[in-house]
Amino acid sequence: MSRKEYYYGIDLAKLMGAFLVVSIHTTLFMDVDQQVYTLYTDYVTRFAVPFFFISSGFFFAPLILCKEDRKEIRANAKRYFLRLLRPFAVWGICYFVLAIAEEVVIEKGPIKEVLPEKLHLLAVESPGGGLWYVYAVLWIVFLMFCFYKKNREFAFWGISFALFLLPGIWGFFEEQSGLIGWIQKAYYTVFTSERTFLFFGIYFFSGVLLFRFKPKKHPVWQFLLLQAALYGLFVGLHMLPKNIGTGILMQMGKYMISVVWFLIALQIPNERIPKGWLRDHARQMSTIIYFTHFLAIYLVKIAFMLLHIRFQEHCSLAYICCMIILIVYSVVLIKLDKNKKILKKLY
Repeated sequence: MSRKEYYYGIDLAKLMGAFLVVSIHTTLFMDVDQQVYTLYTDYVTRFAVPFFFISSGFFFAPLILCKEDRKEIRANAKRYFLRLLRPFAVWGICYFVLAIAEEVVIEKGPIKEVLPEKLHLLAVESPGGGLWYVYAVLWIVFLMFCFYKKNREFAFWGISFALFLLPGIWGFFEEQSGLIGWIQKAYYTVFTSERTFLFFGIYFFSGVLLFRFKPKKHPVWQFLLLQAALYGLFVGLHMLPKNIGTGILMQMGKYMISVVWFLIALQIPNERIPKGWLRDHARQMSTIIYFTHFLAIYLVKIAFMLLHIRFQEHCSLAYICCMIILIVYSVVLIKLDKNKKILKKLY
């Protein structure tokens, strides 16, 4: 991929995904209706982070696919890793401190219990800041740095797909029930949740393959029809009796819907996106919002506490306040930081 080649449809979709991530962490619609919140979570926000993973794989792919020498591939992977590590370290430490302060000062939790718990989360997910996506990508790139060889994308994809199906299987086994139960218990002892590179690596490697085998251009409406059909099947699976078979099919449904959302963004021609500031800075804006959004959430929580407003009872208002803060901040930062010195250091 040429450095001058842009995918404005993907950039704008990532910006929308950033808005969705903020809504996840502010539990948007929880204060409106439980059913509305559940539908929004199951059919909208569920696919935001997978889209980010696919995008990361897609834009990482030229760093390895366009090189013949393994030393060059490893050097590119290393640069990518270090570039991503810096903002992860900055914001991860920030949110680590804020998360401890919230539980100790506000929730009155004992520091002896809070600190080990947060250190564990920092090691596997990055506590308090929702940066587990970045942590997972760092692990994926590190593994590719160690083991990747030319034309091995399918091997990585196959292994990650097998791991991706695992939650669809073990969700129907009781804890400590046979081998599956033992694996499940061992996994959660280490990682605490399914938000890791093991279960989301499939999306990253799918992005790599999509770059290698770019689909031919088709009208966007065809992919929208396909997406509607996939959603219909996904709804139908929710209505079926819960067993291992439906669990695996639901995992595959999540995967297919996420990939088709990316294909829809990929199919949008650049000329269809109106020229302007937003088109040129959508990717930067999405990155700023993703890394900064938990800081905005903490600020809103503090403001609500001072105003005696319960955050959980006014989630929609909290989301609006966070988005106003984040949009204003990102626009001002981009306009003021013309030399990108701050952006390069923090994002």
